[in-house]
Amino acid sequence: MVFNGDVLEVLKYFEIDQNTGFLLPNPLTKLPAQFEPWHEIADEIQQLIENHTLEDRLQQLPLIATDALKTHNELRLAHLLLTTLAAAHVWRDGPDKAQLTIPANISLPLFDVCNRLGLKPIACHASACLANWKPTQEMTIFNASMVDIISFRFLQHPANRWFFTLTAQIEVELAEAICAITSACIHGKIEQSTMHHICNGVTKATGTIQRMEEHVPPDIFYNGFRHFLAGYTRNAIAKQGGIIFEGKECLGPQPLHGGSAAQSTTFHAIDAFLGIKHAAGVEAFLAHHREYMPPKHREFIAWVRENVGKIPPARNVPGYHEAILAVKKFREAHIDVVTKFIVSPAKGNSEIGTGGSSFMNLLHNIVDDCCGV
Repeated sequence: MVFNGDVLEVLKYFEIDQNTGFLLPNPLTKLPAQFEPWHEIADEIQQLIENHTLEDRLQQLPLIATDALKTHNELRLAHLLLTTLAAAHVWRDGPDKAQLTIPANISLPLFDVCNRLGLKPIACHASACLANWKPTQEMTIFNASMVDIISFRFLQHPANRWFFTLTAQIEVELAEAICAITSACIHGKIEQSTMHHICNGVTKATGTIQRMEEHVPPDIFYNGFRHFLAGYTRNAIAKQGGIIFEGKECLGPQPLHGGSAAQSTTFHAIDAFLGIKHAAGVEAFLAHHREYMPPKHREFIAWVRENVGKIPPARNVPGYHEAILAVKKFREAHIDVVTKFIVSPAKGNSEIGTGGSSFMNLLHNIVDDCCGV
């Protein structure tokens, strides 16, 4: 793709906002009236699960055609709502009693939406975080405390909201880095200011990720709603090869991965720009999770990788090593969060991350890759 030098044009093409980065700006919160049954169940998910009445409600859910969904934002909201319903259905009885199929009144419209968006039919970073926020009061700067989630609310505890809104704030803070990278790729020149913007955005994000425990007690996350983000690659689901989507049985079981930080486009793009290389196993893991990103975001990573190869090496630019160090510190902070919220509550019995991946060694390898640049 060739652009005429306009940063905003490039950002628009790749569905990136100059202020919110990969976070969808101003997500839609309500679909047209015929889709109200999706909203009603999603809004009552917590009570329906607690009262053991979710399946009764889902059996009454009509099969709703998606033809009336016309805009990108409508499709993103539909994906969020339907993956919320799917997660509730599969995991309503806990992580060890998963349902093995997803009913057709969810799976058929979900597949239609996914085919139009290029997304996977499972709750992922693109839906549960990037398209799942709404301001509760006027903001001049994005503030997780002034934002609520639209759906995927399985607990009344504020942890459910804070986990996603704080992650959304991290995405916004990293927009500065993405805009700087875009400008450098367009103009074919990396300046000290480019490195400053990358370092500044990543440093702010590092401070923010360390705030997770302000409203998310580790035991609430680990035992309360983490399993709703899980993939279809474990336990009984794994034994049959993945989840079965009713009405799409011809596709066979689908071993989809759950929501994961590896599905965030930002650090894939930063790695490509700064020349941070990963070992084959790590790169294969990251490449797999790129399949869960919106297509334009995946395309942006490839565009950065292609264009940075035409520019004199970034490592020769003042501020490069400071930017690398900032990325390393963020990844170390992420490991601290993973340790506190997953490894410690599991009491050493699990090496499974929210995305269903064996992850601790992998995360340490990703940190170490920052040292080998």
